[in-house]
Amino acid sequence: MLKTSTPAIRIFSLFIASALIASCNPSITTNRLKQKEPQAGITQIEDDEPIVMELEPTFDPDFIETLPIKRKQLSKKETGSATASEAEIEEDVDSNEPIAYEKREKQIQNKQAQILLEKVKMANVVMKYNPTQRHLTIQGTAEILDENKNKLDETPFTLSGQHSPIDSSFILKSAVPEQTQSNDKPVVRAKVTCLSYDDNDQTNCSTVIIDFFIAYKKKIYTEQMEVKRKTPVEDKKNEVTADATPEATPMATPEPAEVLDENGLQQEGEDNSQLGRYKGQAETADLQEIFENDKDIQDTFKKPEAEVKTEIVPPKVEKEKKEEEKPEIKVITPNVQQTKTGDLRPTNQAIGLPNNGKLRNATSLMTRKLSLDKNAFFDIVFPASQSFYGTYEMAEIITRLGARFNQLLGKKIAVSAISKIKGGLSRPHRSHQNGLDVDMGYPTESSTRFPIVVQMKTRSYANKSYSVEKTYELFKYAFQQTDIKVDRIFSDRKIIQSLCAYAKSKGELTGKDSALVTRMFKNIDHFQGHGSHFHLRLKCSAADPACQEKIYLQNKGCQ
Repeated sequence: MLKTSTPAIRIFSLFIASALIASCNPSITTNRLKQKEPQAGITQIEDDEPIVMELEPTFDPDFIETLPIKRKQLSKKETGSATASEAEIEEDVDSNEPIAYEKREKQIQNKQAQILLEKVKMANVVMKYNPTQRHLTIQGTAEILDENKNKLDETPFTLSGQHSPIDSSFILKSAVPEQTQSNDKPVVRAKVTCLSYDDNDQTNCSTVIIDFFIAYKKKIYTEQMEVKRKTPVEDKKNEVTADATPEATPMATPEPAEVLDENGLQQEGEDNSQLGRYKGQAETADLQEIFENDKDIQDTFKKPEAEVKTEIVPPKVEKEKKEEEKPEIKVITPNVQQTKTGDLRPTNQAIGLPNNGKLRNATSLMTRKLSLDKNAFFDIVFPASQSFYGTYEMAEIITRLGARFNQLLGKKIAVSAISKIKGGLSRPHRSHQNGLDVDMGYPTESSTRFPIVVQMKTRSYANKSYSVEKTYELFKYAFQQTDIKVDRIFSDRKIIQSLCAYAKSKGELTGKDSALVTRMFKNIDHFQGHGSHFHLRLKCSAADPACQEKIYLQNKGCQ
């Protein structure tokens, strides 16, 4: 006869009871994270079938900036343009120099501290996400490296956090009790940027970017990781098919000919470029909050200016200074901020890359035009294509360039494709996907909105009213903006050469604006098909942490 209560049965009964209580008590469920860490790729932490994914760095720290590979002479077939002249093809190629990429940042200036890049190695990092509970856990090991990539120290970590349906980002803190401070061992924290949203614009963090922050020996290090990449798939369901009318056609004239890939798409600035980091959270993160329990690092953070003022200022001067000070940027909701001028602006807009991205909380240039009324110095060409949506910064830079265009020429600047309301692929462009690209017309007296300035076949100027001087002033004004950073302008080589000659004739390369002018020319690139319009691309804004930038080939600039 079997006993009714054996030690094994009692233990099993206690296990079942504990599991039932834990499923009803979130705090006990969280305490389960304090148990022995599972191996990478294996989890038994959360209920409701949590999603388990490996993370990988968004950027290869061993990326080589200069490759010992000479660019080859390209044939007409390889350029994708049967109309390009031999002279044009030869100008496209520099066969005497290796491929060199832009220099990468080695540090990020946060408002509270300087954050070091490429000094951390993350190993065996696995993310577990429960979409029902909106609970995310990350486990792995962080290694601190010296200048020669040798390991200085390492620490295992288990971080966790929970988000609301509208949170686009949130902090991950230690899921287990910690006794160490950062002077003894590295202390790891993180901030999440979510990339997935449902049809109701509620957040799903199954795909994320993780910005790790590691405090160690009075310094802050960072590494950025993301859910393991999958092969991009074209989102054909979001494509907009324009009506077969001149008003809805993306380009007004057949010249200059576009350079198209095998899918019939134009790829401005994508050839030979490499993936860079996402904008992420490092620049804007509140480090004091992230490391609130680490006394060793708190003393190194910069204090607000108001707390360190020591000089005595006469009352009159102090009053004038206060009147000039602008209010700080305030967060209204997770997706809305108040600017220094008091305006409300959407955030978390640009997602991904210009050639593989999305747009959310879009800013409508049409709405901006209507609100400005007579002060809107830009014309939206082809409005039927519904490609007049971008980021807040895009609407702002177009507004400013329109006003400058009007000062220079007494007319409005022509604006064509930006992005669709939700971004994504919009033929014939491979780019224009995340609200940071726009096509605009050159300064001419012509009544045509996008007049042909440079003929592709003859490589000569085709418009006598085109102004090199006014184009130079317009481009220079664009790069002068400090709050909105221009990433690239794609133009025609002949136009760029004329701009360079003009800058030299005016002494601009050695004058008071030489640094600005040098930077401008290093970021103006030739791309065929831009003899009737120029293509402006903005850098990712700190307000768009899910935005990813490109690393381009180095540009020699104006020489």
